[in-house]
Amino acid sequence: MAKIAKNSVISDIEYIIDAPSAGVGRHSWQVQGVECLRDRQRFSGQSYVFMIDVLQVRLVRAGHVVWRLLLVTEGWRVPDSD
Repeated sequence: MAKIAKNSVISDIEYIIDAPSAGVGRHSWQVQGVECLRDRQRFSGQSYVFMIDVLQVRLVRAGHVVWRLLLVTEGWRVPDSD
């Protein structure tokens, strides 16, 4: 497993995630030859709301996955909060 704690690597990941070409509401896009797939799950209960965001980032060359990154984020809040 590769170490991703370097500033340059984190900066590259942030560029892919926040790429202007991704657009709001898009579930898949490509940036610099890297494929990005995003899935979001949301649940609203009576006293809380949570969302899970799964982002798969992968580099494919000649039909083979060279590397893959899976980022999972989770958010919780009460229904009437900002």
